[in-house]
Amino acid sequence: MNTTLRDIPHYLSKTIADQAAADPEVVNLSIGEPYFLPPKQLEVRFAELLQSHLQNGGHLPNRYAPSRGSQALRQAIALRYQRLYGLLPDPEQSILVTHGAAEAIWLTVLSLTSAGDEVLIPDPSYMLYETVIKLLGRVPVRIPVTPEQAFQLDPQRVADNINPKTKLLFINSPNNPTGTIHDREHFLALGQLAEKHGFYIAHDEVYDCFVNGGSHYNLLREGNWPPYLVLINSFSKHYAMMGWRLGWMAAPAPIIEAATKVHTNLTLNLGSFHQDAAATLLNDELAEAEIAGHVAQIAQQTKKMAAALRAHPGFLMAKEDPAGAFFLFPDITPWYQALSENQRSSFHSPSEAVSDFLMKKVKIAVVPGYIYGPSGHNHVRIASAAPPQDIERACELLSHHLFT
Repeated sequence: MNTTLRDIPHYLSKTIADQAAADPEVVNLSIGEPYFLPPKQLEVRFAELLQSHLQNGGHLPNRYAPSRGSQALRQAIALRYQRLYGLLPDPEQSILVTHGAAEAIWLTVLSLTSAGDEVLIPDPSYMLYETVIKLLGRVPVRIPVTPEQAFQLDPQRVADNINPKTKLLFINSPNNPTGTIHDREHFLALGQLAEKHGFYIAHDEVYDCFVNGGSHYNLLREGNWPPYLVLINSFSKHYAMMGWRLGWMAAPAPIIEAATKVHTNLTLNLGSFHQDAAATLLNDELAEAEIAGHVAQIAQQTKKMAAALRAHPGFLMAKEDPAGAFFLFPDITPWYQALSENQRSSFHSPSEAVSDFLMKKVKIAVVPGYIYGPSGHNHVRIASAAPPQDIERACELLSHHLFT
């Protein structure tokens, strides 16, 4: 057995979601799945593609697809970057379709670092980053971020942790679990550090359409594609196509060439004709309008949930609502202090104790913040992308469990 696996936790949010599903009274706010369905025209276009293969005595595709992804999908991804940022990457050389954003994270670490290299990650951050880094024999270096900083990476703290072994920095903006969006000033400062010290930046932007009021930023807005920049994205959040397992990474050609070598040896390729169906959504005005309506609904749910948390004495919430994504990350110190010693004793983290209480007594499933790093020990993550009625019910349940 791989000895590193002994120190790697199970994917806890999935475990909690399974536990919530077993109790029909529990409102599940633990999982990062949008409540809405994919755009309506996807089913029509997928059916049309299937029919086109079957008509005239044809058959379903049974050959290996191109390793880098279908040409139609890579072209659509390239056009999306041009539409949003005015830059058209080469779909043949600079884009790789992956098994969700998760594979793109694995490929980025494998391609750009070697065993023993250091990878910088915010603390708290998406738990998969540290898991991948450790399993591949790299060294995670956590950079604490705080509510006082709006959970944005402090460039000076990053600079203080750079050494010759530093090869990669992960930024997730909009952020899971905090909802933070890194602004232009922070990105430019981090980009300057990457140029000066010769490391890469992987910007995981799978929540790029979930922005509450402001705007999403990535370094392409500066009018060029930096040689150190890798962008990671997915169909899962934007289009609610979690089960399709389609993501991508975009980067300068040498990076994609290296990642493709790993990807081909790891998975050979992805399925074929469903990629072409997905490609039709990326720049479709009707699809984008439909998604925009859902995004606006989730933004309202985030606002409503934030207000409910501020009204409850068990949570400490910032005055400002989360800037993006669909998560809230309140401090639960008051609630933990209100628990009895018996309720605390079997848990190693305040966030775990409060999450257990919320599940069993309040009937709301959330994720304990400790799994996102030491800075999350006094926080829980609450997903606001659940069905509207679940958000209403969660707010009602919280209002019935006040304490002083």
